[in-house]
This record gives sequence, structure tokens and C-alpha cells, in this order.
Amino acid sequence: MIQRIQSVFLIIALALIALMFAFPLAQFSGSNQIFYKLMHNGLYQISDKSFILVQFKYFLSVFIGLAELLLLISIFLFKNRLIQIRICWFSILVLAVVATLEFILYNSILGKGQFSSHALTWTAIMPVFSVILTYLAIRAIKKDDDLVKSVDRLR
Repeated sequence: MIQRIQSVFLIIALALIALMFAFPLAQFSGSNQIFYKLMHNGLYQISDKSFILVQFKYFLSVFIGLAELLLLISIFLFKNRLIQIRICWFSILVLAVVATLEFILYNSILGKGQFSSHALTWTAIMPVFSVILTYLAIRAIKKDDDLVKSVDRLR
């Protein structure tokens, strides 16, 4: 049900996580003016409008995909609120793992290379926003559940 606020929160969180597949998480530049981008699946060297895969890291992509799948499943479980809440909590846990893996991957690449400049992009904070939106969805689901229980008591 799209008209429920928790569904809107979950759809926005899903869209934010989907953006992580399209945009880089961090950007690096080497001492000899070679530019690198850290994407969800590894480190790419940028040269003359072509991407060359330097390091392949698949584990971040797996956890991002799992977070997307859990958020998508929780959107369609609007009839069973308790299972929807549990899946939302599990997706928060997976999103925390995604944020931790981003930090570890960024620091490991930074420690290995000789980069003159480096910066995280706005895409790197998407898991944090998704955690906040998922938590707001959990609170709204609990309010709906409490409302349904109070109406059942009156009957």
C-alpha cells in the first residue's frame, strides 16, 4: 500500500541504496594525475573516458543487493506487520554492515596506494540515511499495529 507513510519511507530507502550501484563511493587521485573511483564492486582507474578495473571487491555488492532485497520484501509485507518489523530490523543490520564495509574498504585502499588527494562522495552516506528512514518506517508500522489492536479491543 503506497499511501502508508512507512511504505514511502521504505521506497525512499530502497531508492537511496539503489543509487549506490550507479555512483562512486569515493574518488582518489594519484601523484601522476591518474584518477581512481571506488565503486560498489571495486576500484577503477579512469583514463580517457574508459574505466579499467584495478581491484575487484564483490562483498560490498552482495550486501548492498541483500539490503535492497530486504527493503523490497518489507514493502510488500504490509499485511503482516510483525514480520515486516523483523525484516526491517534485519535490513538495518545489513545496512550497518554495508556502512562498515565501505569504511574498511576505503581505508584499506587508502593505506595501500600513494594518493595525493582522496574524498568520499555523497553516495557513501546513503546507508546512514537508509537506516534512519527504515527506523522511521518501523515506528510507523508499530503505530499502525497499536491502532489495529486498540480497535480490536473495542469490538
